[in-house]
Amino acid sequence: MILTTEAYAKLNLTLRIGAPDHRRYHPIRSIFQTVDWSDSVNVEVGGPAGVEFLGADIPAENTVTKALRLVSEIAPLAPLRVTVTKRIPAESGLGGGSSDAAALLRIVQRLHPGLPPAELAGIAAAVGADVPFFLTGGRALAEGYGERLTPLPDPGPSWSGPAWFVVIRPPVGCGTVAMYQALDAARPHAEPLADAPIGTNDFESVAPAVCRAVIQTLRRQGIPAGLSGSGSAVFGVCDSESQAHAIAQTLDPGHLIRVAQSIPADLSRAVSVRLI
Repeated sequence: MILTTEAYAKLNLTLRIGAPDHRRYHPIRSIFQTVDWSDSVNVEVGGPAGVEFLGADIPAENTVTKALRLVSEIAPLAPLRVTVTKRIPAESGLGGGSSDAAALLRIVQRLHPGLPPAELAGIAAAVGADVPFFLTGGRALAEGYGERLTPLPDPGPSWSGPAWFVVIRPPVGCGTVAMYQALDAARPHAEPLADAPIGTNDFESVAPAVCRAVIQTLRRQGIPAGLSGSGSAVFGVCDSESQAHAIAQTLDPGHLIRVAQSIPADLSRAVSVRLI
């Protein structure tokens, strides 16, 4: 039996970063949105156990191996052969590694439907702060350290906002730890966390110049735009697919550019099964 799911990327439509606590962890307030840029995760049950990544050089210790190790402590797993086909670029603020781990956990939940959701969520949080969001996807307000999630309505015909984005990944990566260090060094005091307009991201002030330039290019075209996560990916919010493609045509082809649609929660967590 082979189980398959897509591990969708997310955008941080807003991201406010609080002051670090005594552990040097930063609370956040963010709106997460899954979009149709994805890795694929396949799990073959009963085959030779192992984890393989295609399309990227991933360290032997990674989010997927950690999730597999932790979930095996509470569920009697058969040997699993996990294959992850990578498409989401690393160091982009799109959550590819976290989404991969959550995809594996969703497949395990399909194999073990009696697994308590609270335990699964606890494993997700232990793997990474934004992994719990990817268990359901869609759109959500994230608070705390990313683990406190409030589902928000998915974009759709009854929603007044756009459901299309142009996403740009410049040819530079942003390591999360380095970006937090730069942000802490740049501001002696963090403002209280509060709602913010779409495109607001506290990391923008310390993002690479090329990221800030792309953001300004998009804003000059009259659309909300901002950094996703700690970067380096930038997004623009469009009114339609045609507008997103038109704007994409105006951008530097040296960047990785993708027109992406929002993905609702029910599709984000779908798992398909194939018997072999």
